[in-house]
Formats: sequence, structure tokens, C-alpha cells
Amino acid sequence: MSYASLKRHQRVNAILPTFVDTPMAVRMDDALGDLDSKIAGQPLGLIDPGQIAYLVEFLISDKSSYITGACIPVSAGADEMATTDALSLEYFFLLKYLPNSTKE
Repeated sequence: MSYASLKRHQRVNAILPTFVDTPMAVRMDDALGDLDSKIAGQPLGLIDPGQIAYLVEFLISDKSSYITGACIPVSAGADEMATTDALSLEYFFLLKYLPNSTKE
């Protein structure tokens, strides 16, 4: 990401999903097999594409106007090596922006 992009208020972020329930996952299983064991490594299971869409919706909204240069894992619990910052962001996002989240 360049300084010129920031100067133009263009934000660049990356979404890093693991296995998402898409036709591509099915094709991968057909070609390589063993998708079930890979999904078993995701405690929350195969990711619903709608969950990725909620994150995209948040990132393109004004609510994320100061988030830039972020690599956001969507791991369904598979990435136990995630940093505290990434986990905090995921927790914040889940509580505030997902429609089926539990609010206390």
C-alpha cells in the first residue's frame, strides 16, 4: 500500500478465509480429496459465504474508515496462532456487526 493511496483516502485490506462453502471447495475436494479432514480442523466448520459478505460490507462502510493495511483472518477457529490484535478485531466485529451475534 502506498502513501499515494492513503493520500487519496483509498484503503487496502485483505480478507484471509480458510475453507468457505463454495463450489470451489467442492471442486477442490473432487480434485484433491480429504476436504472433510481439512474442515475438521476448523472448529466452527465450513465458513458460510454470507459471513465473508458481512465482513466485506463492514470494510466498505464508513464504520471502518480508519482500518487500512489490515489482514483479517476468517478461520472458523482454525488459526490458533492468530495475534491478539486479530482476535480482538474478530471479537469486536462479531459482537457489533454480525446480525446473529449475541449482544450483552
